[in-house]
Amino acid sequence: MKSLLFTLLSLIYFQTLAQVEHNFEMTPSSTDCHEIKGMKNLSLDSAMHVITHSTFKTKQQIKISRYQSPRQLAYYSCDNIEGYIIAQEDDSTYSIYEKVPKSMWDSLLNASDPIGIYNSSMLKVYQIKISQD
Repeated sequence: MKSLLFTLLSLIYFQTLAQVEHNFEMTPSSTDCHEIKGMKNLSLDSAMHVITHSTFKTKQQIKISRYQSPRQLAYYSCDNIEGYIIAQEDDSTYSIYEKVPKSMWDSLLNASDPIGIYNSSMLKVYQIKISQD
C-alpha cells in the first residue's frame, strides 16, 4: 500500500514538473514593453539597444541575403498584433520600423521574395521610426 501511494505521488510530482516546460507564449505581464517609450529622441544605437534588450512576447529573425538589401530582419512584438522590425540594410546601416502588423511579418517570413515585399510594402507603408547610416 505504501509503495503504491509513493508511486502515485512520484508520478504526480514528475508529471507536474513536466508541465512546467517553457513551451508557451509569454503573457503581456511577462514582458517589459510598457517601458519602451520616447525612442524618437534616442540615437539609432540607443533605440536598438532598448529593443534588443527588452522582453517581448515574440522575437524572430530571418537572414535574407549577403549581397542585397535588406540582409536580415528581426521582428519584436509585445502582443503578436504589431511590433518593431529592425532591418540590417548593409554592414553598417540599420533601420527601425514601428507598428508593423504581425501579418506583414508573416508575409515576409513566407515569401519567396522577401526583398521584393520589403521594397514594395515596408518602405512605402510603414513609417521609419529611426534610420541612420
